[in-house]
Amino acid sequence: MNSVADSPSFQYANAKDFEELGVESEAESCLSSKTLNSKTSSTKLLFIEKIRQANQCCQSGDYNTAIKLYTDAIGLNPSNYVLYGNRSAAYCRLAKYSSSLQDAIKA
Repeated sequence: MNSVADSPSFQYANAKDFEELGVESEAESCLSSKTLNSKTSSTKLLFIEKIRQANQCCQSGDYNTAIKLYTDAIGLNPSNYVLYGNRSAAYCRLAKYSSSLQDAIKA
């Protein structure tokens, strides 16, 4: 059975998605500019690494780990719709269709 991940239009989230949508919380907006830049940079690096690992897990068939990593990345940037789509595809591969549908709707 074909899944969303098999579709030619399926895309994995990447660092560019992070740059376009950004990551900022109320707490970060209260920090000094220097601290904010340092905090945002470390968050950005963590976000990028989570996505890289999640994509790698999907490609190797480790969908449970991929779901956890996509969930972690979504926690860092909940407005990144691509991550919901990727997690939806991973859920679909595990036949967790209800969870897959919920994420697909968010995407």
